[in-house]
Order: sequence, then structure tokens, then C-alpha cells
Amino acid sequence: QNFGRACIMQRTALLLTCCLLSGALLASASEELDLTAEEVLKLALEIRRKSNPSWHEQRRCFAMLMLAAGLKPREYLDDVPVPREYKKLDPEIRGNPLWGYPHLEVLPCANKAAVRELAKAIMDGFGEDPDARLALALFRRAADMGDPEAQGQMGVRYALGLQHLESWDAYGIVGFGQPDEGAALLHYYFGASSGDALSSMAMGYRHTFGLGVPKSCWSATAYYEPVAQAVSDLAAGTTHERLPQIERMRLSVQSSQGSKAERQREVVQYYQDSADKGNVDAQTAVGQVLNYGTHGVERDHGAAAHYLRRAADAGDVAAMAHLGHMHANGLAGPVDYETAHKYFKQASRNGNPSAQFGLGFMYLSGLGVAQDYDKAFKLFSQAAEQSHADAHFFMGVMHMKGLGVRRKSLQRAFSYFTLASHSGHVQAMYNAAMLHMAGKGTARNCRPAGSLLKMAAERGPTAAVLQEGHEAYFRGQYGQALWAYLQAAEAGMELGASNAAWLLSRGYVTAGGAVRNATFSLYQRSAEQGNVVSLLAMADAFYYGDGVGQDWARAAAIYYEAYQERSPEAMWNLGFMHEFGAGVPKDLRLAGRFYDMALHTSQDARLAVWTSRVWLAVHQAWDEVVRPRLPASYAHVWDRVLVLQAPHTSILGPWTSVVGQLLPGKEVIQLELGLWKVLDAAGITTVVSAALSDGKDSGETLMLVVAAVLLAVVLRMRAARARAVQRFNFETEEARLQAVAQQITEDGLRALAERRRHRTASMSGGGAGQQ
Repeated sequence: QNFGRACIMQRTALLLTCCLLSGALLASASEELDLTAEEVLKLALEIRRKSNPSWHEQRRCFAMLMLAAGLKPREYLDDVPVPREYKKLDPEIRGNPLWGYPHLEVLPCANKAAVRELAKAIMDGFGEDPDARLALALFRRAADMGDPEAQGQMGVRYALGLQHLESWDAYGIVGFGQPDEGAALLHYYFGASSGDALSSMAMGYRHTFGLGVPKSCWSATAYYEPVAQAVSDLAAGTTHERLPQIERMRLSVQSSQGSKAERQREVVQYYQDSADKGNVDAQTAVGQVLNYGTHGVERDHGAAAHYLRRAADAGDVAAMAHLGHMHANGLAGPVDYETAHKYFKQASRNGNPSAQFGLGFMYLSGLGVAQDYDKAFKLFSQAAEQSHADAHFFMGVMHMKGLGVRRKSLQRAFSYFTLASHSGHVQAMYNAAMLHMAGKGTARNCRPAGSLLKMAAERGPTAAVLQEGHEAYFRGQYGQALWAYLQAAEAGMELGASNAAWLLSRGYVTAGGAVRNATFSLYQRSAEQGNVVSLLAMADAFYYGDGVGQDWARAAAIYYEAYQERSPEAMWNLGFMHEFGAGVPKDLRLAGRFYDMALHTSQDARLAVWTSRVWLAVHQAWDEVVRPRLPASYAHVWDRVLVLQAPHTSILGPWTSVVGQLLPGKEVIQLELGLWKVLDAAGITTVVSAALSDGKDSGETLMLVVAAVLLAVVLRMRAARARAVQRFNFETEEARLQAVAQQITEDGLRALAERRRHRTASMSGGGAGQQ
């Protein structure tokens, strides 16, 4: 009986437990279904932040964003909660039609942040096919509702002339319109006032260079300072977020090297194979790459700790130091200061600066050890002697706060912050900028402060668009890459402007409208920040009239700026312009000096300089020897060969235009291809290949090929004529000698032979003496 009662009691308890659990689940389910639009948005953003969400998760996220944004989803999913505000609305209430999409109505319950996030999801094709036009309409609605980030996005579009639906198709930019600087500044101003980082950086950049606003260093620093402070906090680890890993990659350099991420992964795979075979150096390198997630490899702290432990057990000091940091920060499992202290102490004995810094930080903060400022200062000093950036920074902190030193010293603190900032230390940049602005420890100076704040801000989350652009470029998604770089350019990042201009100028993105004006503007922004390649591109634009009016004088002035930066291309171009008097006075001797400077600056210019020097010699001979002896009528005709005539940009320009008018385009191409085949068969295509690299003048290639063929024909005719003259002279001399020989007697022949024998003997003796 007791056993039966016990069984009944157990069953009753189990039943009650099941009822309680089911009630709790029902209650939680009802609570999940009764969410506000903001709470639904948070659930959607959790999915957005996942590294690889499934397609169902993406669809669920998209449906939640639609509901939170006050739009009816295209399909209702069972696990998608409907916002509370949406439920309370009267079914008869109509929403406001979306701009450009009258069939889509945004209900009054819409959450402005959800509208913005929905626009971003549609732009990225997350959970739905991408539609850049619809994204533009949603960003515009969110900006009108007062969302700061959406205002920044619309500011970018107004500034670039992309505010119209006609400028976009579903997948990206199709044409540039007329920029609206007033509307752009208005959106940037309100976005920055509400804390949007992109808007703040855009306003700071504009005040730095006076673009549409008064040029004011102090106004620029006022906009950059809050963004730099937020980035400094991220670098300090006071928040859960981390600074993005950004490769400073210039497309003009990397374009010929293939997919960098793919090549880096191959290199990492090679090192990983070597590490698996016991190579200690490879184990340390692979562990660091896996820990940071660089070189196209995703982070994997567990695998990183595995490789680093193997290297540390083999005695590798760098691996010990790295393991110490991982244990101290909880990356190799739970935070373990004891293990971190063991690794730091062991590696610091061998002089590793990273370990010395880590051990010093533990003594400074009292983490796992008793707090000891003197030991911390000593260890930081040892690491700083090896140029450790973090050690420099904390040396500055200790001098600024008077920790471990006899007295505070803002001057020394500023010196250490400056040293650390040179190594890219974000917190040091911010602190040094603040000291500059306050005039403490150094003279009050806005310009270096603004420069430091700008550099710090460009290492934060806003700069992640650069990395997005790199990845999209190597995936072959050039439209997405262009849009990412354009956003970076509007935030004042020189690399974004340079890469965007390069994509447009090379035709990677087919865009109509004012694309040439946009390209020139981007090169100008890049050049203003010190990019010599962009400076050359600006000068080329003025020389050829590409996107701007043709102006050889301005082109020469810009080439001269690039020449002062030791650009060999600028030196050669200035030599060419001085040789032909294009925008500058004609001076053949000065042209020669510029050609020589180009060669001394870069040996790669050897072929171009040699060719130019040969032509310059011909030019000088014509001006100084040939032309003065010719009648005026003939000199006038041949002068056209050695003169540049606008709008043509080469000496063959006038002649190519005449040929182009006489022959239809198809015949010109066929003739050009035929002549090229002849040159290729003759083996002289390499001679003219360098001259064909420009391609700016229509038909210029044809004229160069024709000139080369004519030159080859003339040389062949001259050689044949020389052989004919030599043969005629030989035959004439032979006939004369035969006639003379018939008149010579035998005695005369013997006397002649005797004189020849004496002459031969004397010549052999003299030759021996000379030898």
C-alpha cells in the first residue's frame, strides 16, 4: 500500500509540474505576441547581427521589420509577432503612401528606426531581393520622421546627386544627377545634432576644407570630437562592441593582384598545414590570425588557443605573451588572471614587449596581483623602449595622473601620447587631441587636434564601409563596392574617394548622367588630402578635358604640384608640355631637364624617357638646323607636325581627325587591325606598344601604326638604295681598274709588287710598335 501511495504521489507531482510548465510556456508565448514595435525591432536586429542566419530567419526578420515599420508584410509567418500598436489600429485607417510607391502605405504606428532598418535590409537583399529604389524611398520616409541615421544616408544621396529614383535600379547606381548641397547640409546638420556618426564626420570634413560651409578648424573639431570619443571608448573596451578590422587597401594598387582575401586564405592554409606538422613559428602566426580574425579568416578563439598552447609549450615567447592576453581577457575560456600572470612573467623575462606591457597592466590595475604602480611603471618603460604603442599610451596616462612618478607632468604625458598616436593608437590620438585643444602640456593648436580627431574617427564603426567595399569588389559586386566607397568619401575618408573615383574612371560601374563630373570631384577630394595619384588624375582631366573644360594651363599647374611631391609621371608630363608649348612656354632645354629628372626619380621611366629624348633631339635639330634653311612655305607646313593644337592632345591629333573624316569608322578599325598584323609579323609591335597606352585621341592608334609602317618602309627603301649605290660604285671601280691594268707593262707590275711588299713590311713593323 505504501508503495502504491508513493506512485500516486509521484504521478500527481509530475502532472502538476507539467501543468505549471505548460502555463509558463503559454504565458511566455502570450507575452512574446504582445510586443511593442520597438521590441519587435530588437528581435529582428538580433537576427541581423548573426554571422550566417538561415533563409527562414532572414524571412522572419524581414517580416518583423515590415510590421514594425508600419507596412503590411507580403506573407505572415507563424513565428512572427505582430506589434501591439499594429493590433490596436482601426482596420479602416489608411497610412501615408510611400514616395514613389503609392501602393505602399506606412501606417501611423510605424517605428522610424524600423523604417530605416527595413531600408538597409532591402538595400542589402536581406530576406528579400535587393531593391535600391525602394530603399531610397524608405530612407527618405525615415529621415522625414526624424531618424538620425536615415538623415545621414539621405545627406549622402543629396550630396552626390543620387536623391532621385531615376538614379537607381534594383541593384545600384545607374546615373548621377545634379547634387543638392543645400539639402545635403541640412540633412547632415540634423543627423549630426542627433548623434549620427556619418553626419558628424561629413560636417567635420566639410568645415575642415570649406566645402559648402565656412572653413573653420574649431567647428570641424566640434563635430569630430564626439565621434572620436566614442571610438576611443570602443578601443578601451568599455563596451561590448569592438573596433572593426579594416584593411587600408587601394584599388589602383591591388587591382592587378587578384582576390586578396582568397590569396590570404591560401597563405593562412599553407601556414596552418605547416603548424599541424609541428612548425612552432607557424603555430604562433596561425594562432594570432585566428584570434584577431584578419587576412580573410574568421575569428576562432578556441583554435587560436590550441595553436598558441602548442607553440608556448615548445618555448615560443610570442605565443606565451599572446596566450597571456587571451586568458586575461577571457578569450581562451573564463578569465584566468593566474594563468595570464604565469605566461606574462615567463615571456617578460625573455624581453617580450607585449608580455611586459601585459604584466605591467596587471600591476597597474591590480588584476590577479597586488596593485603596484612602481612595478607597472618599470614594466611599461621596458616595453616602451621597444616602441610598444600600448606601453607608450599608459606611460602617458601615468604621467598625466601622477601614478608611479614623483609628480604629474602633462608635457611628458603629451609626448608619450604623441608617440603612441604615430603607431595608430586610437586612445592616444584622442588624448593628444584633447591636450592640443586645451593647450595643456603643449601649445593650444587646433590644426593638429583636428587631424588627430579625424584619424581616430576614421578607425571606428563608420569606417567599416571601407571593408564592405573591399569585400564587394573582390566578389565582383562593383555596384555595392562603389556605394560603400561613396559613403566613406562623404565621411571625409580619402581612401573611399580614391577607390570610388578609380571604379568610375575604369568603367567597373556603368553609370550615366554627370558621372565624369562626379569622378573629377572624387579625385579632387582625394587630392586635397595628399594623394598624388589623384592629383595626377585631376591634371589629366584638365589636359584631356575629361569631365571639365580643357585647360592646359591649369593642367600644368597641377602637374607642377605633383612634381613637388617627386612624382615621375608629373615630371615627364611637364617635359612633354614644355617641349610642345602646351599651357607653358616652349623650352626644349627645360623639357630635357624634366625628362632627366623623371628618369632619376624612377628607373621604370627608362623606356619613356629614352623615346622622348630621341624625339627631343629630332625636335631640336628641326628648330635649330633644318627649319632656318627651308623656305617659309615649306617650314609652315612641316611646323604642324611639331605643334600641339587644341583640342587635340598629341601631335598626331590633327592628322587622325582628317583620316577619321575620310574613312568610316568600320574601315578605320579594319585598316588598323590589318596594319597591326603587319607590324606584328615584322616583329616591331613592341616598339609602338608604349605609345599606344594612352588612347585618349580617337584614331590616334591608327596614326601611330601608320607612322610606324611608313618608318619601316622608308628605312627599307633607304637600305635598298644604299646597297644599289654601293653595287654601282663597286662595278664602276672594277671597270676603271681593268682599263688601267691593260695599260701596265710587266716591268711596271713587278715594280708595283715590290713597292707593295715594302709597304706591307713597314706596316707590320709599325703595327707591332703600336700594339
